[in-house]
Amino acid sequence: MAITNIYNTSALFFEDLIHAIDQATSEVLLEYYIFHRDSQIGHDLINALERASRRGVQVRLLLDGIGSLDWFYRANAFSTNSTVQVFIFNPVPWPMVYFLGLKASSVDRFLKYWSRVNQKNNKKVAIIDQSRAFIGSMNIHEETFHWQEMGVQIDAQELTLLRSHFFGLCEDAMEIQRGT
Repeated sequence: MAITNIYNTSALFFEDLIHAIDQATSEVLLEYYIFHRDSQIGHDLINALERASRRGVQVRLLLDGIGSLDWFYRANAFSTNSTVQVFIFNPVPWPMVYFLGLKASSVDRFLKYWSRVNQKNNKKVAIIDQSRAFIGSMNIHEETFHWQEMGVQIDAQELTLLRSHFFGLCEDAMEIQRGT
């Protein structure tokens, strides 16, 4: 495993991340606490993920239920024919009741999520083709360009541990379905 780049600015970090997404051939996994899709960097990343998806790359986006709350209410950031999968880790309970109604099963889900409301996924990780990772303090929002942020790019033959954590959280997360 080798650190190939150390970033002290968000602009260079995201420029290289988008370039890596554009070069991806098999898999893109993004895990972020805050993803403001209405920001310029949010639009740029959504477009890069869409391009990768159209090339046949498997794209998964895992977001925190509190840090990226607006994704739950407006899930259609990607085109209707997109294959990008969006997962919300620990969505806050009040949208669950709003969308699921007040059936017995939704009350159980409400209580389950309410008991975990303080659990957050604060990671900022991107894994490209199982061999390159971008890790840092940068969230996806405009303010990150005005703060002192740090990040690294790691190249490795196998990023098994990072991928294992990502998929483990996806198992507990709620997948956002198209048209919801």
